[in-house]
Amino acid sequence: MVKDKEKKGGGLLGELAEIREQIENFEKSTTYRKLAEIILVEGEQRYRALFEAANDAILLMQDDHIIDCNPKTLEIFGCSKDRVIKRYPEKFFPGFQPDGNPSSALAKKRTGLALAGTPQFFEWRYRRYDGTVFDAEVSLNRVELSGKVFLQAIVRDVTKRKRAEEALQTERENFEALLDQAPFGMVAIGTNGVFKYINPKFKEFFGYDLEDVPNGKEWVKRAYPDPFYRRGVIAAWKQDASNAEARRRMPRTFVVTSKNGAEKIADFMMVGLQTGDYLMTCEDITERKRMADELLKAQKLESIGILAGGVAHDFNNILTVIMGNISLARSCLMGQDVVSQRLAEAEKACIRAKDLTRQLLTFSEGGGAMKKIINLGVIARDTVRQLLRDSTIDYEFFPAHDLFPVEADERQIRQVITNVITNAREAMPSGGTLSVSAENVTSTPKDELPLLERAYVRLSIQDNGSGIPKAYLSRIFDPYFTTKELGNQKGMGLGLAICYSIVNKHKGFIDVQSTVGVGTTVNIYLPACDDEGLGDVFEGTCDLAVKQTILVVDNEKMVRDVMADMLKHLGYGVRCVGEGAEALRLYEGALHSNRPFDAVIMDPGVPGDICGKDAIKRILEIDPGARVICASGHPDHTVMGEPEEHGFQDTVSKPYQINDVAQVLVKVLGSGGPAA
Repeated sequence: MVKDKEKKGGGLLGELAEIREQIENFEKSTTYRKLAEIILVEGEQRYRALFEAANDAILLMQDDHIIDCNPKTLEIFGCSKDRVIKRYPEKFFPGFQPDGNPSSALAKKRTGLALAGTPQFFEWRYRRYDGTVFDAEVSLNRVELSGKVFLQAIVRDVTKRKRAEEALQTERENFEALLDQAPFGMVAIGTNGVFKYINPKFKEFFGYDLEDVPNGKEWVKRAYPDPFYRRGVIAAWKQDASNAEARRRMPRTFVVTSKNGAEKIADFMMVGLQTGDYLMTCEDITERKRMADELLKAQKLESIGILAGGVAHDFNNILTVIMGNISLARSCLMGQDVVSQRLAEAEKACIRAKDLTRQLLTFSEGGGAMKKIINLGVIARDTVRQLLRDSTIDYEFFPAHDLFPVEADERQIRQVITNVITNAREAMPSGGTLSVSAENVTSTPKDELPLLERAYVRLSIQDNGSGIPKAYLSRIFDPYFTTKELGNQKGMGLGLAICYSIVNKHKGFIDVQSTVGVGTTVNIYLPACDDEGLGDVFEGTCDLAVKQTILVVDNEKMVRDVMADMLKHLGYGVRCVGEGAEALRLYEGALHSNRPFDAVIMDPGVPGDICGKDAIKRILEIDPGARVICASGHPDHTVMGEPEEHGFQDTVSKPYQINDVAQVLVKVLGSGGPAA
């Protein structure tokens, strides 16, 4: 108020008041400046204290030069301060960083970003004054001190940590390599049941990877598709998971369904880890189990064989006396019809008993094999023809042209084939098709067969009968094994047991594969002979011609049956169908299995979704070289007049005689008759 009055008063007093106000303002500004300077000095002192005591290297840079550093910098870089100050930072860089980029270019980029106000944090490799390198974490920031802009670098030596990380990574890689190369399957399972890792051997065993089985729930669902069996597996796993003592006991053995549908027998063990996770290990013991079962079966059959041989020998002596006396009695009672008839029946029963003792002796001893060089294909072909001559069962025979000879007892091998075919006939009481093939094979460990690594001849006999339930397959070689559940596959008696004994004594192997409702395949392996020393012994038997097979397509069953009888009489193999679709399916299947039909006899008027004409077109599309004969009852049919225009090679008119069929086949197949 006074000042205002003084100012208003003007004159000298006003000027004095104005001067006083300026002095007061100056004193205030000076006080504020001094206070700011004190605060700034104290801040810089605190910064300097932290700067000097920091456990990380701190460098201040200006204009691309280092202008200050703390003691830790000198310790880390191994040099005195005068070797750092006024130096370029690049002096402490190697030429390139671990990623292969030039150090200078990367440093320039990082520095520019930091000075522009974007803090930088990164890993960097430095070079000490003595030339050694070390890894560091670097923080770059723009700082202002006393009104000037600096670049502050904080460097933390992480060499020890990096070495520890590298050692841990190496250990992890070694562990993963161990898991990857382990001879058994391994699965790492989390506490929530998620599969974290599956090693290659596990995938090799079962075909599943993490995409297929990401967790335990999906694993048990796919590996154990049968609900009842699955519940048992889950119960066992739960018991092991909750009982550490149980986990240390014997492994659990389960039958696993692989990704491709094959069943594998495997031993499993569950190991608890400190993290709470589990490590499941598994070993495929399918082959070991099969070999053990095979050995047990051989030992069991050997024991039974010894008993059977002893019984048969003694029984034969008793039977000789009985049969001799019956024969004498019959000769003394000529004319006494009633008594003689009773004795004749008794004699027949004795003859059957005699055959039984012969089978027992064959089973127990192999029958005293009289081996010679034979062609298994010829023996099989002749035996099949003889057994199925008057049968409702069709048969196909596919022998290899270059079939190796084998050294075997011909009579015994015929008996093996006879027993197998007898079982096949019983499995097809309403008729069917028997497929027989003979080929050369070489046994390897991958085949998982109890055979030496060498050449064998494999005879395969396949029927499309009722099949054998899986539960009984392991027992079909047991003497007199039978069960009503086998259905049409009657009690086996001694048939397959004798087959096993004979083949085993020939150093071969016999196995059976069967699917209920589909059929059964019996594979017989016999060792192939060495070429040396055969000379001309095998010359006459090696000429095994391939039986030509004809596909007959006609919608009339009576016509199909008559044609089939004619073709069989002419020596051809034959398959008959009543529809174009079925004909196409059979032809494609035969073609893909390298066993194509030699000719097709078809009525072009066959009805259905795929008629006769369409079937011929489709057959010629997949096999342009197919030989097709038109069989029609309409002589004015366009196909009969111009068969070539419709894909046919020739025609045969209904009704036809056997000579008509024979002539057209000779013409189309270009030979003097069927290969027999």
